Parts: sequence; structure tokens; C-alpha cells
Amino acid sequence: MAAQRRLLRELGALGTEPLEGIACWGSADDPSLVEATLEGPGDTPYAGGQFRMEVRIPPRYPFEPPIARFLTPVYHPNIDKRSGTICASVLKMPPKGDWQPSMGVGPLLVSLRSLLSAPNAADGLDAEATSLYRRNRAEFTRTATDWTKRYALGGGGGGAARASKRPRESTGLEAGKGATAEEDAAPADPGAAPGPELRGGITSTVRREPGRPLRAAPPAASPAKSHVKGVVIWRRERRTTWQ
Repeated sequence: MAAQRRLLRELGALGTEPLEGIACWGSADDPSLVEATLEGPGDTPYAGGQFRMEVRIPPRYPFEPPIARFLTPVYHPNIDKRSGTICASVLKMPPKGDWQPSMGVGPLLVSLRSLLSAPNAADGLDAEATSLYRRNRAEFTRTATDWTKRYALGGGGGGAARASKRPRESTGLEAGKGATAEEDAAPADPGAAPGPELRGGITSTVRREPGRPLRAAPPAASPAKSHVKGVVIWRRERRTTWQ
């Protein structure tokens, strides 16, 4: 309970004084989970990207550091491209790390965003990215930029697969939303075709079968969590029924 009270105070302060390039909010389903989006720093291969991540608060917080991982795939020496696990001193206790109880979620996210600007190849986690960063900096920059365009920009790859999935909520930063590794890896449904674009940029998906006409049922409203100061917004979804 003490950890949750501390977390609520921190999130309240961050709501009053937001951090540059960072949006974060508490999970409505799990009081020990913080969701966040980091904006890629300028003049880096990650510029313009929106990188989703989660921060899990341990029971002994702040006397133990949070556990953080990226949900958006990132090509970076200190970030595992498959699991999103992060190797950073701010996530470790002394003497091997720099975490202190006086720190909090805000300073942690600032440090992780700074890691995008300054990779630490001496303590690499992703072997491939670390090796390329050391051997050929120009090629590393090209690869990391390609990953950012593919996964962290609104027009990233895997669009056919994501069109058939339920849309996610806004990050609270810019309109563009990045893909998660799970979303990008999801196989596209060959029997599904993108339906009409609804208000707010939501796209419906319609399954067509020979000899069976379609009619669209009235849109059903469903609540969606807002990521800004606990506000609840409503979202329209389109259902399809057979005649």
C-alpha cells in the first residue's frame, strides 16, 4: 500500500508538471503498473518516434527499483529487440546500479529517454545492435532509423495485421501511434478486408463470404481509458451482422 500511495503522489505531480517528451499514466487494471510513451529525441535515429513502454512498481518501492521494458520494438544496444528488456544503471541497486529511494518514476523515465540519445555499448544487452554500433556507426544509424520508421511512427509496417485488431488508445503526445512487437508479429487474416474509416481514425474490419450480403449494425459505444489525468472518453466501434 505504501508503494501505491507513493506512486499516486508521483503521478499526480507529473500530471501537474508534465515532462518534456514523456507521457505517463497509471493503469486502470493494475495499480502497480505505469504505462508511458517516450518521444524519440531529436538528432537521433529515434527522432519522431513514439515508444510505448511499461514500468512495474515492486512491493518495496522505492527501496527497490521499478522493472521497465519497452513495448515498441527498438533497435538499440541496451534494449533487447524481442522482449523490450532494458539494461540501464538506473534500474539496478548500488553498487552495480544508480537507483536511489529519492528517485521516482519521473526521473527514471527521463533517464531512459536519455539512453536513446546516448547508448552504452560497454554494457550492451542486444548483441547484434551492440556489435553493429561498435563496428559501423553509420550502418547502425540507418538500421535504427528504419526500425523507428517501421514500428514507432504512425505509418509504420504491419498495417494489414493491425487493421484487423482493436484500436488502441491515444498516447497523449502526438496522433501517430507505434506498433508493439506482438501487434507487428500477428498474422493477417486473409478473410478480412479493411472496412470504412470511422470518425476519429478508427478503422473497422469486414469479413466477406460468397453469397452472404453484409449490413453494418449501428456503432456501439464502448468506454476507453484516457491517458490524460484520468479522463474517460468514449469511442465508437462498428459491428457487422449477417442478413
